[in-house]
Amino acid sequence: MDLNAFFKMSYGLYVVSSAHEGQMSAYIANTAFQVSSQPPRFGVSTHKENHTTGLIEASGVFCVGILEREIDLKYIGKFGFRSGSKFDKFADTPHRLGLTGAPIVLDKVVAYIECRVSHKLDVGTHLLYIGDAVDAQVLQPDKSPITYAQYRSEVKGLTPKNATTFVPDERKTLKG
Repeated sequence: MDLNAFFKMSYGLYVVSSAHEGQMSAYIANTAFQVSSQPPRFGVSTHKENHTTGLIEASGVFCVGILEREIDLKYIGKFGFRSGSKFDKFADTPHRLGLTGAPIVLDKVVAYIECRVSHKLDVGTHLLYIGDAVDAQVLQPDKSPITYAQYRSEVKGLTPKNATTFVPDERKTLKG
């Protein structure tokens, strides 16, 4: 099987956040998508071991921030390569609490969609949460969102082990 085929699927890059009882966390995701128009519903796939997954589970809310194209590895690393259980990802991050109480990241985000969980499905290493959109806003109308392909080719980012697209030994297995 040619695992490079997996990277030909079109993805975006998102910061998914949640909060419960005063605790906030977020992670970088490449799996967020609209699943219906009426009612407007969106899905996120979260690794079972992510700290943010526990907050989504406890609170029943999440927010998807759509990251801008002009992103760097330092910013992605803040949300994507360390656990919110050991590091306050919001300490120096511009944000506000949304209608559901989920944190909305305001920096490097072109738009956000805030959701209340309506369905959950265990899909293996990840949980798929479907949420009803309760709020959405374009924050930077003149900016373009980054795609996962751009993240890999331009930012030169690798896939973290908790990502839905993780392939063990990626540097050896995949070409470019």
